[in-house]
Amino acid sequence: MKARLFQSWGWLHLVSVGALLLHTSIPAPYFGRYSQNALIILAMGLLSLPFAFVVGYRWGSVSRPRLPNNWYWLGVGMCWLALAGIWGMPFASALPYQVIRLYLSVVLVSVATWLMPTFTLSRGATRLAMGLGGAALLALIGLSTRFPAVLWVDEAYMASLSWNFGHTTQLEPLVYRHVSTESYALIYMALGGWYRLVGFGFAQGRFFLYMLALLMLGFTFYTARRVYSHSAAWAVLILGAPALLMLNVYRQDISVGLYLSVAFLLYALAHHTQRRILHVLVGFFVAFATDGHPSAYRFSLAFGVAYTLENLLQMIQHKRFFIDPALIYLAIGGVMGVATYIGIYATLAQDFLSLASRSPFLEVSTPWYRLIAEQLFVPLGAIPLVLGCAVLGAGVAVRLAHPLNRVLVVVWAVNMGFIAFFYGFYRSYYLAHSIGIYLLLAVALVYVMIEQLHISPPIVLSGLAMASLGLTVHRVGFSDLAVGYHEAFALADAVREYVPPDQRLVGIDPMYFRMADYDDFVEVASAPWLANREGITRLEAWERIQPSAVVIVEGYPTPPDEALRAYVAQDGWERVACWEGERVGHVDLFMRSPIPPIQSPTCQSLKDTP
Repeated sequence: MKARLFQSWGWLHLVSVGALLLHTSIPAPYFGRYSQNALIILAMGLLSLPFAFVVGYRWGSVSRPRLPNNWYWLGVGMCWLALAGIWGMPFASALPYQVIRLYLSVVLVSVATWLMPTFTLSRGATRLAMGLGGAALLALIGLSTRFPAVLWVDEAYMASLSWNFGHTTQLEPLVYRHVSTESYALIYMALGGWYRLVGFGFAQGRFFLYMLALLMLGFTFYTARRVYSHSAAWAVLILGAPALLMLNVYRQDISVGLYLSVAFLLYALAHHTQRRILHVLVGFFVAFATDGHPSAYRFSLAFGVAYTLENLLQMIQHKRFFIDPALIYLAIGGVMGVATYIGIYATLAQDFLSLASRSPFLEVSTPWYRLIAEQLFVPLGAIPLVLGCAVLGAGVAVRLAHPLNRVLVVVWAVNMGFIAFFYGFYRSYYLAHSIGIYLLLAVALVYVMIEQLHISPPIVLSGLAMASLGLTVHRVGFSDLAVGYHEAFALADAVREYVPPDQRLVGIDPMYFRMADYDDFVEVASAPWLANREGITRLEAWERIQPSAVVIVEGYPTPPDEALRAYVAQDGWERVACWEGERVGHVDLFMRSPIPPIQSPTCQSLKDTP
């Protein structure tokens, strides 16, 4: 069985060459498609393609030479170091190079498997491994207060709504106080209580969200333990904890993954205990996942499709028509979940129903094939190791006995199709919705490697751990995620020198974490929201908001609103200060007269601010 691991080399090499052929470089002086480096790598891939097939098919049957075990351990260690290196060092982000990295990982794991001598872990070695794993988890928890630093994902919306609910029990985002939105979640209320307990701040919020992510991993771990095996289930923690660090965005999205992880566990328990009534709870939690994000209603449809296909499969096997009670229970639970969701927010937010009916997640999107590709490219850039294992795991999951494997594949496919046809975009933070699906499919691959290919669990899990460690080091140490919010915070501190807390200030999202004490901090997206809701122009929206101080940031991910520029260009406004930053770019502060205008044309660097 182990020979199959080596025989995959040639086919994976072929996939890598195909990815290089389809990739277009920028610039592309050769054949209008390739750069010099890409052409050299492509040529090397084509020349080595026959060699990969020959070596892959023959290596699995070659016996190891008789050498002292120390030499084998040296070879295994070198493979693991190489594995950590290709995942930890800077690597081109283009899709073909990510494919090549996954291919090289399979090669290294195969060689390490072939070299690994037979052994049994001692009690001391097991304790050491668990200690190292615990230390790594503590390091991830510490990093969770800082990463990722994406500078813009409506984080002030969530923070201000949570702080406001924690202190006034009003479900209203303070930074959008002039416009309502339809995005509410129980996580806001819980985070508001957390803020009252430990204090308000960026780090406190990130820590709270990561704790929810680890709770989700706990439910997923027990699901994998029920469906697969105890040893394979550890892959959930090894792959999931670092991946969720990169998805630890200050938004409510992780609660979608949390609700779905409970649903998966209940599904596994329903089949293990033969208590079909548990499918009611499956339907409830799947439907209530909409609490985490309005777009999560797609999972109810996906589960409905999966249960219906399971019912059809049973009818074919039994050669008669019948409706599986599990499908009926799922529908009952789904209705209960929707009713609970609507009941909670119709009570807490009076405009909830009217706003939800105008949700942007009910519109036909841009070309479906672009969003299909984007749904693969985004996770390949954010969580490549998890995605690679999940794709391979999906191929083997449908052949395993437990029906959850088929449900996972169907839900994943329907989810992607629904986004492709009814969404206008796909963001990396949406990965938190489906992270449980990715992890359970990845564990299917680990289970096959351990139970059917008979690879020792320590080999598989240590290989995954090295790759996860290397990838985490790369993302934290070399990628843009290492650039924190320091410039936005420094900008907020600089603006405080000019604008008193009683002013109505317009600023960018992350400034709020240093300016929550301001009576009326308004996020720059407020006017576009207000204009869209009221059917007025953006300039009219700004005139209705009537700020007294405006910060215009050129380097923010969303470009400055031209209507806001026009608003501060009117009589009675003066530019009173400006700054320069590497991440936020050029920044201007405008205030109403009689504030004296800026005296020096030279803008201060944010690096020089205290």
